[in-house]
Amino acid sequence: MSSNPGRNRGRGGRADDVVPNGDVMDVLASKYAMQILRVVGSAETAQFSDVEEALPAASSSTLSTRLQELTATGLFAREQYDELPPRVEYELTSQGEELYDHLAPALDWVAAYEAEL
Repeated sequence: MSSNPGRNRGRGGRADDVVPNGDVMDVLASKYAMQILRVVGSAETAQFSDVEEALPAASSSTLSTRLQELTATGLFAREQYDELPPRVEYELTSQGEELYDHLAPALDWVAAYEAEL
């Protein structure tokens, strides 16, 4: 039983009934996924360089993989332009926007909490 009386109020059920378990959750639990969601969600569109600039500690290959995964789950849309040099832009899909709207308050809280540390 939870030591926090406000937790699991009337929810009951097994953990696998309550905790999302699937491809989208796996991607969101991946390193840098939430930060990338924040970068793209904060802008109308974002290029790879915008994500790299916002997350300098992340390797290019990790960021590229996360962007591919977020696109494959339907949270991001990817637009490639036939230009030299090549240009690719990412934006949230309607599902990505809905997720971002729900997560933005939590991400704001994390940023404020980390600023206090």
